[in-house]
Amino acid sequence: MLMDNLYRLLTGNTDPSFWMYYGAIFEGEGEGGGGGSDPFYGEFEVGVKDHPSIMKFKDSQTLAKSYIELEKKISSKGVVIPGENPTEAEINDFHKGIGRPDNADKYEFTVADDTDIRLKPSDEAIKSFRDVAFKVGLSPKQFTALKDWNHEQGASALKGIDDTATSTKAEAENKLKVEWGSSYNEKIILAQKVVKLYAGEEGAKELGSLGNNPAALRMLANIGKTISESNFGDLGVNNLGITPAEAKAECDKIMSDTKYMDGTHPEQKQLKERLDTLYKIRFPEDKK
Repeated sequence: MLMDNLYRLLTGNTDPSFWMYYGAIFEGEGEGGGGGSDPFYGEFEVGVKDHPSIMKFKDSQTLAKSYIELEKKISSKGVVIPGENPTEAEINDFHKGIGRPDNADKYEFTVADDTDIRLKPSDEAIKSFRDVAFKVGLSPKQFTALKDWNHEQGASALKGIDDTATSTKAEAENKLKVEWGSSYNEKIILAQKVVKLYAGEEGAKELGSLGNNPAALRMLANIGKTISESNFGDLGVNNLGITPAEAKAECDKIMSDTKYMDGTHPEQKQLKERLDTLYKIRFPEDKK
């Protein structure tokens, strides 16, 4: 019966009289044994007997075994690969046949609790990822593999960005430390306070991105030097980059200035205010 079906499959001929003749040839040849030098497929119709997939078999039994193995590999339903212009139904049947779930929500998308916040996808991103996977017909296993690969690529890229930022920041710090010397910490604080004064707490947090830019920090520190100490209010800025020793030296200079000693001089009031500020820098513990 198997040889009957196989012959009909290969030739498309359903006439029983053909099988009575060719079946005898098949059965008589067996493992390729002896009825002449012509190949067993010699009487097949043109297009079958000269097809490479048939000509590679040495005898009918080898062909039959190959057909049996082929049936084993095909599921009971079979998977039909869509042609050039398939219908939507044909595409859906194919995707379902290779393991696609019934709908996109069936894909499992989990995110570990310790995942970097910058790598955690939004609900909208997860939905979009599922929808695309469903559209192209991924199986759950393929979906998970693609999701994990995408996460690994993102983590690798993020690490590269962080490593570069760390290296760049270190270079910027070293450059400014050489330029500013012992005033480095004071000027960094001053730059932070300038941002806090004009941009608020949230803006001060963003200063981290400026920390890699010596020019930006230098500009902020210079701006701070031009701002009156009183404008910083309660921001905790009490020296504007001036050390207590520098404050003392400026106090001595003001107190020896004739404009300060002259009670009628129009700049005396301004000099007194400056002395008050410098006194707070010299003796911060006395500040009320």
